[in-house]
Amino acid sequence: MSGKLRLLETAFENAATDSAFLAFFITKYQEAESINAAAVATLLQCEMEAYYRLGLCTVPDVGASNYLSELNKISGYIGISAISLNQILKRAVAIVKLSGTTTQSALLAARDKGK
Repeated sequence: MSGKLRLLETAFENAATDSAFLAFFITKYQEAESINAAAVATLLQCEMEAYYRLGLCTVPDVGASNYLSELNKISGYIGISAISLNQILKRAVAIVKLSGTTTQSALLAARDKGK
């Protein structure tokens, strides 16, 4: 693994503890589906570097009127399918809501990130 990829992986792992970042929701998705990072990268049809960069993006508010626009920006920046990202993100948000753990902070962070 290259030095750059290692740095991105470490940044992803740190971001996974903060519900303001996609890494948090991607990790929740992985845990619920019992899959690893490489499997998610395969679903998104991207390399691991793009996967880690995706996790460092802030979470678009699923309920906002500009959600699709934000999702398309992220997808375009990373070079992945907006449809695949949407499926993963919506599933992850549902998982967080149903789990009851950090639900309030996760949803508030996603809602307040634009303010």
